[in-house]
Amino acid sequence: MKIFGREPDGIDGNGRGNTSDALRAATLLWQNNETQARLLDGALAGATEAEQSLRETAGQAESVATSGEELASSANELAASIEEMTASASNLAASIAETGASVEETSRSIASVAATANEMNTVAESLAGGMVEMAASIKTVSVETDSLATSVTEIVTACVTSWAPSLAWTVIS
Repeated sequence: MKIFGREPDGIDGNGRGNTSDALRAATLLWQNNETQARLLDGALAGATEAEQSLRETAGQAESVATSGEELASSANELAASIEEMTASASNLAASIAETGASVEETSRSIASVAATANEMNTVAESLAGGMVEMAASIKTVSVETDSLATSVTEIVTACVTSWAPSLAWTVIS
């Protein structure tokens, strides 16, 4: 195989070595090596940048994962708060229902007490009328009792006056 129109052993077609061709080949090889070194340096710099970018991306991914965990925790806390609020609302509704039942019962009790008070008022009015009549009767009985006492006193006095002389003979005899 020929390189630059020459055999690899550096011998020309006449069997003579050509140093300028060898020097030129060495220069080309050196330049190619430098180009490859620059390309490798560029690739290494790109790989280093990619590595740094991947590290930053991993850090960001970790931050996103942490934020996701915090968000999930917040969502769980929010769900727990909603459950507590639901339970509180249920308890409040039950309390309101109980209060409503108590109000209805109190209303019935008040109506019953009002009816009893009306009955008591009627009885009191009737009793008051009876007491007025009774007081009048007692007054009449008192006046009649006084009159009777006066009559009895007069009768006894009259009897004693008319029987006293005859009683005296009876005691003496």
